[in-house]
Amino acid sequence: MVFNSYDFLIGFLPPVLALATVARRFGGVRAVRIVLLLASLGFYAWYHPPYLLLLLGSLAANLFVGRRLMDPERSDRTKRAWLRAGVIGNVLLLASFKYEVFVRDNVAALTGWTPPIPDVALPLAISFFTFQQIGYLVDARNGRVEPHRALDYGLFVSFFPQLIAGPIVHHDELLPQIRTMPRPTWTDAFVGCAMIAMGLGKKVLLADSLAPYTDAVFPTASLSAIPAFADAWMGILAFFFQVYFDFSGYSDLAIGLARLFGFRLPANFDAPYRTTDINEFWRRWHITLSRFLFAYVYVPLGGGRAAWWRRDANLMATMLVAGIWHGAAWHFAAFGVANGAMMILQRYWRQWRGRPPRGPRERAAARLLTLLGVNYGYVYFRADSFDAAFAMHAGALGLGGAGFGTIDPWAWTLIGISIVITQFLPTSQRFLAAYEPVLSGGMADPLRWSDRWSIRPTTRWAIALGLLFAACIPFLERADAFIYWAF
Repeated sequence: MVFNSYDFLIGFLPPVLALATVARRFGGVRAVRIVLLLASLGFYAWYHPPYLLLLLGSLAANLFVGRRLMDPERSDRTKRAWLRAGVIGNVLLLASFKYEVFVRDNVAALTGWTPPIPDVALPLAISFFTFQQIGYLVDARNGRVEPHRALDYGLFVSFFPQLIAGPIVHHDELLPQIRTMPRPTWTDAFVGCAMIAMGLGKKVLLADSLAPYTDAVFPTASLSAIPAFADAWMGILAFFFQVYFDFSGYSDLAIGLARLFGFRLPANFDAPYRTTDINEFWRRWHITLSRFLFAYVYVPLGGGRAAWWRRDANLMATMLVAGIWHGAAWHFAAFGVANGAMMILQRYWRQWRGRPPRGPRERAAARLLTLLGVNYGYVYFRADSFDAAFAMHAGALGLGGAGFGTIDPWAWTLIGISIVITQFLPTSQRFLAAYEPVLSGGMADPLRWSDRWSIRPTTRWAIALGLLFAACIPFLERADAFIYWAF
């Protein structure tokens, strides 16, 4: 059951909203917590009911370890042992489902012996709820988590708007809200509906319309055939915008759905395609994953406090983790390594230049170079193998044997529309800045229009958002899954 489906928008969301309202009226905030927890578990079970036991087991185990890490009677040595056990347990759980086939195939390739490891379906959201709980355990060990109920913890991890593909919520962002259970207001309903309409528009009108052009080119390259120049760039740029609109659309939907229940989630995107620096790109793209990797991987490794070579190694290791987190394949590792290498080179370039780009020409050139670098990494992300990635890169350089290729007018029209939206329009949260749609942060991008263009609860905006939502309705039947649901 995906957000962009009739099942969810008609069969799931309205009854849950109604039940939460009735529960608050007759049972108080505890009843609302129970309704939301049961709804979230039911939402997860819809995908594959047996994996609900996996989620419940992970919740129970991490809550058990977390309680021991917060026990003031236990020694530091004991707490370190519990933390080590908790982190290793989470990593092993993730690895046993996500990386077992990767390990099996690589062992077979190196030794000729195939370990008896069966293929298993990847549990939905395991990468997200595993990282969220690892962060919780580390902070519990460091005394940053306040005491809470088991019910609160279960809802913190499984809250359905952010369960499947984030944002990866920090405990101090959601647990305090769960303890107080803010009563939704009409402003919350307006902001939530606006974010849902914009998120659906990004997903079904833009991302899903670009997907066929991505799928038309990359599978051909998977056969090691080098696409023609125009075809290669059509596929690369189509995916460049597809993945942004798909994932930022999901994030808008998650933020909007949470707001309907009175909760604020952190922003996950902040105009990443308007950056002039690959390091800044990663601070604006999948913001909650980037901050997790910084706080729980990069800093524990030593961060930037060590010698230059150690600092660069720490950054490269962090980006390697980022790449492997996205998928169990060597081309995902290459995606992380490529971005790590570009981040290191960018830093040395800035040190040599001694200043950031100045003036419109320098900034435009820096933005173009950054986006070309992002595209270079995305090819490894989307390709099925190294051979496919190399074929796409070769085609983009004009090394294909099929000449220039063909021009699909509609594909390039969609790409042009995407360029205008990502380069010249404010973000979803910026349009709603007057109502604080997200938790603090996520609005570093300076682009904003006049306040008279801000989305407000007026008849004009209600009609505009209603028309946007109505335009999405015919496409809900196909209910295409979000790209990041595979992680």
